[in-house]
Amino acid sequence: MRRKGDFTLIEAQERIENRYSVVKCIAHGHGSDVYSGKDEILNRPVALKFVREASHDAYQSSLGAAARIAHPAFIGNFDAVEYNGQLVVVQEFIESPTFAEFVQNDLSFHEIITMGRSLSLAIAHAHRHGVIHGDITPSSLFRGQWNRSTLRINNVQLPPDPEYFTAVSHLLADSEQPQNNMIRSATEDIRAIGAILWLMLGKMPTLPDSLQGYPHDWELLRREVPIPLRNVIERVLLQQHPQKILSAEELIHELGVVQKILDEKRPIPIIPPWDKPAASSIQTLENPSEKIAKQAISRPISTPLRLKNSHPAPIALVGAVTIDAVDVESETISDPNHNDVQLDAGDLAEISVLPPAKAERQPFDIILWIAIAIGLFLFWLIVGYAIPGIGGH
Repeated sequence: MRRKGDFTLIEAQERIENRYSVVKCIAHGHGSDVYSGKDEILNRPVALKFVREASHDAYQSSLGAAARIAHPAFIGNFDAVEYNGQLVVVQEFIESPTFAEFVQNDLSFHEIITMGRSLSLAIAHAHRHGVIHGDITPSSLFRGQWNRSTLRINNVQLPPDPEYFTAVSHLLADSEQPQNNMIRSATEDIRAIGAILWLMLGKMPTLPDSLQGYPHDWELLRREVPIPLRNVIERVLLQQHPQKILSAEELIHELGVVQKILDEKRPIPIIPPWDKPAASSIQTLENPSEKIAKQAISRPISTPLRLKNSHPAPIALVGAVTIDAVDVESETISDPNHNDVQLDAGDLAEISVLPPAKAERQPFDIILWIAIAIGLFLFWLIVGYAIPGIGGH
């Protein structure tokens, strides 16, 4: 082992406690250097954190708190050993994308809210056990490997990153009053989650240097944010907000409310997916009877009059319009331009349609007429033989 500046350089294949073998360096944190390794006894990959001398006491005191957290969102600590006078924390090895990797994807609002709730649930669990994380930063977060809508959190009670949390204090700042973000508290954990949500909305791996405070920082996202979601983030970040969110449980609830609001605004498909046109829009009219009557006259049979919540199998054919199972409250008609029109049930009574086309002869009708012809022929023969002169005898 040798040092280069603040970094700990470990040679590959070096063994720790005659059990853990070093593979390669994968990251340099503000308090430790992280290497991938292998547990030779249990034959599994591990992460080896070589803690720097300045952070030794903070890491050592946090190990007991980390052991009290039994939540799947937190990365597990397996062991803590001394190696050449340096503390080495053995952790679960994470192969999932880091925050800097997955945040640059086009995350939907639904995904961002779900991740925010999963992070808040984990922090709420820690707070209930009397543990303050204190270092929720982009470098401490990973995307869930099995559930991609969740976040994994690295360790607990680590020394806060001064540079990052100084930038957080300027995000949407609504007051020039100096803030001491180096003091661990439940409120600062919640504020850190708000900054993570803001970063995900802007597809940013870290906070920019061009923060100007509220409301100018919203312009940096270059993205329209739904008002309910924006309000929740402001209630987390703004120090002077009258409805400021102060607990993880409250943040979980408010994000759930936002998710429900956004879900309700999604267009509900009226036509079943297997029958829905590739592109459609819904237009509501107060009195569409006249327009529908004109459409019904010129509508080809291939374009159905489809009723809301109906089954795709038609039950009647009237003129040039196919009618499905009736919903007593409302129906929908699809026009050739793929514009769905909603109307009330009473409007159908006012619609005049073309008279039904002449039905084709069915096999039963043909057989009936043949039987009648044969019957008349036999009747003529019988009468002709019974009454001389009629049959020409």
